[in-house]
Amino acid sequence: MRCPKCGSTNCQVFVSNNVTMHSSTKGFGAGKACCGSLCLGPIGLLCGAIGSGKTKTWTEEDQQEYWICQNCGSRFTQSDMELMPISVWFYLDHISDFVEYENDPIVKKFMKGYAGDWRTSILSEDIIVRQSNDERFIKHKDSCEEKWFEGTPILFAVEDCTGVIITGKDIIIDTVRISLNNILYVAIQNATIYIGTYCLRFSSHNKAEKFFEILKELLDSEKVDFIRFDSYDELLVYLQDNQSGENTSQKSHFSSQIEYENFVKSLTEKGFDKMKQERPQLYRNYVQTEQDEEKLRQPLMIAYIIQIAIIFLIRIIFAGFWNAIFNTIIWGIILGVAWFLCDSKIKTQFEEEKGKYLPPELFALVTENKLSALQKTGNIRIAEISKYVQLSGLERLQDQNLNISIKQQQNYLYGILVAISVCITIFHLFLAVS
Repeated sequence: MRCPKCGSTNCQVFVSNNVTMHSSTKGFGAGKACCGSLCLGPIGLLCGAIGSGKTKTWTEEDQQEYWICQNCGSRFTQSDMELMPISVWFYLDHISDFVEYENDPIVKKFMKGYAGDWRTSILSEDIIVRQSNDERFIKHKDSCEEKWFEGTPILFAVEDCTGVIITGKDIIIDTVRISLNNILYVAIQNATIYIGTYCLRFSSHNKAEKFFEILKELLDSEKVDFIRFDSYDELLVYLQDNQSGENTSQKSHFSSQIEYENFVKSLTEKGFDKMKQERPQLYRNYVQTEQDEEKLRQPLMIAYIIQIAIIFLIRIIFAGFWNAIFNTIIWGIILGVAWFLCDSKIKTQFEEEKGKYLPPELFALVTENKLSALQKTGNIRIAEISKYVQLSGLERLQDQNLNISIKQQQNYLYGILVAISVCITIFHLFLAVS
């Protein structure tokens, strides 16, 4: 632990235990009274008096951990450390403190190209931060771990791309640290740069080009491939072929970017168009299943809204505004949970049914589309859309039989919803009037 006052690591931890006695006398229970009134009407208010007058005594033990600096004697806690600013050192401001980096090839390239008139170079003022007292640097280090800066000189931070810091040995992208020695390729497409599979998005193509040129000068061009792509399709093929097995920061990974999301959506539309042409019966079955799902899920939502409205109207007419608000919230939660469970069950049932009519590749596209940006796998490839295989699922026998089945399910669902609605309405009328 480092002292926030003097910076010394010679600190000793202490633990203090404080025991406090508490006592309380139980009064009228408003919660029990409300629940009782919901179930039994005005008589249920007496439930609030159950257990009143009892005195309860208990002890509470509070354990606090703190540190004392053996150098300056200051006392501090973990919360004090969290508010402590991270100590950072820019190489150009503290060259004498980083003698071991004098012969580092990357530092030497940096000093040769930018230590002098850096404002007129590619590493210009409008794209970088190179001083620790620059307020713009705060946003860069907020998302980084403090240990990443200990004993490491910072060469510069990229002002146009929040969270990108270049040190003497690595590139820090938001919450990801990539060793400069481990970078195998850098790709650029429009205003986006990919270091490995990690995406850096710049505000303009010109600034992306500047940073691309900086990396070309700092890194060894014999070990690192610098590639330009005119189209995203070409770039995606390259990224997928070269992506590593570990995806340590999904936020910075190419699969979470809007370009990949749009690519998957476009590919899905083309897949359905092809399925419509080549396998029309399966396509009709799939569309019919989606319509059937809507027929069963929509009444649940409508019934939920109508029932909540009925409860509110009954309560506001017979019991007053605040009683209506309270009961609407309580029953809204109760019925909402029931609606969510039923809706999820129907959705899961139809997802399995729709999967029977989709070729595996198209099913993978649909599944990828439904994932959030941070959950997307990035494994959807351009060539997969044309590779249909024989389906293992059976087609529906007759649309007429299907419609009869759905009508039966609809009638059964409507009957249950009407019965539940009538019971809840009568229940609230009885309680509100009595």
